[in-house]
Amino acid sequence: MGNRGISLKGSSRRKATKKIAFLDARTRFGPAAGTSNLGNPKACTLQLLFSSIEPLANQFSQMSQSLSTKLSIKACGERLFPGLFVPVTVKLQAPVRSLEMPRLNPASQDAINRLRAYKPPPTNYGLVPVSRRAAVLVLLYADSRGDLRVVLTIRASTLSSYAGQAALPGGKSDSDSETPFQTARREANEEIGLPGISQPLPAPFSVEHLCEIPSSLARTELVVRPCVALLHTYDERTGQNADPETSLIPRLDAREVAAVFTAPFRDFLRLLGDPRTGDPEEWYQGLWTEWYPRLTISKVHQFFVPITPNTVVKPRPQHPAQEEAVHALQEQESAGEVTRYRVFGMTARILVDAARIAYDAEPEFEHNRHSGDEELITRLRGMGKLTAKF
Repeated sequence: MGNRGISLKGSSRRKATKKIAFLDARTRFGPAAGTSNLGNPKACTLQLLFSSIEPLANQFSQMSQSLSTKLSIKACGERLFPGLFVPVTVKLQAPVRSLEMPRLNPASQDAINRLRAYKPPPTNYGLVPVSRRAAVLVLLYADSRGDLRVVLTIRASTLSSYAGQAALPGGKSDSDSETPFQTARREANEEIGLPGISQPLPAPFSVEHLCEIPSSLARTELVVRPCVALLHTYDERTGQNADPETSLIPRLDAREVAAVFTAPFRDFLRLLGDPRTGDPEEWYQGLWTEWYPRLTISKVHQFFVPITPNTVVKPRPQHPAQEEAVHALQEQESAGEVTRYRVFGMTARILVDAARIAYDAEPEFEHNRHSGDEELITRLRGMGKLTAKF
């Protein structure tokens, strides 16, 4: 049959052709040889087994397995039998991406399962006036190691409450009929541009609502309901996978914040930070303080999240005030005045509570044994407080 070979024709940003000659390719066709998705074992109709030029064969195998792409396979010549030299043309029809986002690792999957199964105790949220209700979104996703990260924001300095501070996306309820999740998603849409409940996300992303956790009481005397959700990055139906840190978060239309950043979720139970991102001892500080005199004391947590290019996104300013806030933050970071974002107060306590539930573990530092402030809110309501706010 003469000299035959395998030609690979790929297209990413530019087309390239690579010829691997004289490969002894033993082939096995399925019922419908033609197109094959090598990223999906169930869909494969062609398997190439190489018996020579092993390094190149391994390179081709690893490349094909790392691409989320359909391969159009055309075999030329007679019906194929083991041992024949055959020409095969493989056309890569999708953009080449060497790294796919993994799905949840076992520890993260267990954490998500616990959150799905969690049933919160009775809440005061629906018992206070609408003007006292607020909700925040604890949005989780898997990073490149399958570990969970949480999305946070730096509020623009023009916001009336908690200006310039790290916060979870969220805000006040609009109506008595609006559920906490609806409030959290609506506010997340307004603040960071995450599509609302009735709006589709770009493929392959989707948001799964996992649970609500006990309400907290803000310094402004709002009853805040944390809503935990998972950002799925893998579509089971299509096999499509994507990295939210490059494919979604930078594209969000953030209108009310100076920055969107992420932090390792499990580290909100740890006393020391990840040594790969700086001094571990700079991660956590905490102190006990009186919270409502003679009613309760509370542990105030402070976490200092390292600023890295992969985990921080500065939005395109939508108005002069936001542009000023983004510019001021960038100047502080450039001058070395800000090297970490501080997550503290109610936001930090919510993340500690959520992580305790998710990982079924207690923090390495002192903390309040209860989650949220439901008992305190009940006592304040009994004292005639937390009435309608005008």
